[in-house]
Amino acid sequence: MKIYLCAIVLSLFIGSKIECREKILLESSKTVQSTKKSADLVEKKTNWKDFTYNSVEEKLFWQAIPEWPKVKTFELQRLGEKGVAIDEKSTDGYNGYAKCRHFIKNREVRTIYHFKNGWITRSKSWYHNGLQQSEINYFKGKRVSGEIWLENGKTITIDYDSISKPEKSEDAH
Repeated sequence: MKIYLCAIVLSLFIGSKIECREKILLESSKTVQSTKKSADLVEKKTNWKDFTYNSVEEKLFWQAIPEWPKVKTFELQRLGEKGVAIDEKSTDGYNGYAKCRHFIKNREVRTIYHFKNGWITRSKSWYHNGLQQSEINYFKGKRVSGEIWLENGKTITIDYDSISKPEKSEDAH
């Protein structure tokens, strides 16, 4: 059961193509009738004011955070103030928050990232409607643990180290 849940989580979250751009082309689902042509591509522009916020203070907080739309990945690298990769020995590592909008499985998500000395330490994502999508903890840019909230309200807790390492059998010597 544990391996099955990990596979679901990996396909839902890790394996999804995540890109941070202001314009995103979404191809209509391949399960829909194959008669649809390239004209069915939809251009979707996202805007921070279109998200659902829980309070005026929360909205102001999000508006004050720098957006890094051109950063392709926040993991496994140190970043400087504008989201540019920096050398591991650099003293210019970013400290603070950055935000990004992206799509996971054709659903718009907003994410806030926390950085310390250029390394991502935590990320939280919310669906367009304001419901939380995920919370991930990092060490030196590598995912170590997290939770994902499914649309049905269930939570999946993830230990990323156990995903990459096979479980030890009690029969093994």
